[in-house]
Amino acid sequence: MPIPGDRRAWDAVIRAPDVRIGVEAVTQLRDIQDVERRISLKRRDSDLDHVILLLANTRANRAARVGAAGRSLLAAFPVEPRLALDALADGRDPGGSAVIAL
Repeated sequence: MPIPGDRRAWDAVIRAPDVRIGVEAVTQLRDIQDVERRISLKRRDSDLDHVILLLANTRANRAARVGAAGRSLLAAFPVEPRLALDALADGRDPGGSAVIAL
């Protein structure tokens, strides 16, 4: 983070010629609102274009992404995972933030 003394950090940052993307990895998605809030604040305080929320592909995480909370995630991370992965593999800007389960 560019703020002196700020201990927050992205799990990774993807850099391409025209884009910088923060990656936040979450193994257990318990509180979607908390995750969204933390990511939103980190994005506000850093100079990044998009965010990839990288989730462990578990039954619990898949269940957490269903319903109203999941719709909230889709609004904050609108790019389809396959489109984001294809763009990143080609070194292109995915055009927005995405949730990717691995």
